[in-house]
Amino acid sequence: MTDVSLSFFLTDKGKEGSVKKERPYKIFFKDLFLFKENEVAAKKKEKFINRSMRVYQKSTFSSRMKSRSHLGQRAFYSDTAGDSFEKFGLDPTLILRLTEDAKRTIHEFINDQRDRFLLEYALSTKRNTIKKFEKLIAVKEQQVIKAEKKLQEDAMAFEEFLRENDQRSVDALKIAAQETINKLQMTAELKKANMEVQAVKSEIAKTEFLLREYTKYGFFLLKLSPKHWQIQQALKKAQMTKSRESMNVTLPVLTKLNTKKNEGSIEDSRKTSFSDDNSMGRGSQGNTRDLRLHLQK
Repeated sequence: MTDVSLSFFLTDKGKEGSVKKERPYKIFFKDLFLFKENEVAAKKKEKFINRSMRVYQKSTFSSRMKSRSHLGQRAFYSDTAGDSFEKFGLDPTLILRLTEDAKRTIHEFINDQRDRFLLEYALSTKRNTIKKFEKLIAVKEQQVIKAEKKLQEDAMAFEEFLRENDQRSVDALKIAAQETINKLQMTAELKKANMEVQAVKSEIAKTEFLLREYTKYGFFLLKLSPKHWQIQQALKKAQMTKSRESMNVTLPVLTKLNTKKNEGSIEDSRKTSFSDDNSMGRGSQGNTRDLRLHLQK
């Protein structure tokens, strides 16, 4: 009996060593739901066993709990009797898992659940941050696309502005060249006009000099002429002035009878006649005055 028990304990220790290598909580981080899967598999197995068993072979919950605490004894008696766990409808791997899970304390289970929760929370936060960064990347890409379009539009507008500026500068150069040409032409015309004015002034000075000479010679000749001839010339000039004055009185009556189209021409002729008469009257008055002075002398 002792030999059998020793062999059982040795085989049990060897099995425990092999199972310890395959403990589920050691690979818990690889499969987060292994503990739940174990529970579901155990429940399914128990249901299957209960369905296959007869009524007198079935047990209650309290009996099952007691049987879990005495699995070692059942295994011992099964080994001594030479029967396996399959005789009782139990899976040895399931029993080993249950025993290993039973060895785990509540504190370890809570720590495992906490670690699993922390991992799930870290994964969820990382997924959320990844989604957030993806959204930000999409928004930034849209902003970059809009910025590129705006940059292209600004570049096209700037090129158009440069073309317009070049055209305006060309037009301004043309206008400046034309203005310089016009200025040169105006200066040339002004020089020509100044030369003409100077020529006219010189002509006027010459004519004034000749007029003074001629008047001097006229007075000299009047002094040398006989007195009765001087009186006759003075009377002729006086009659001519009277006739001209009478013509000046009758001219306004004639202008009223003419049409409006000829008014401008008549007024011009009248003005010219008035200017001629005044000049001649002044000349005649001056001559008569000179004659009177000469006669008095």
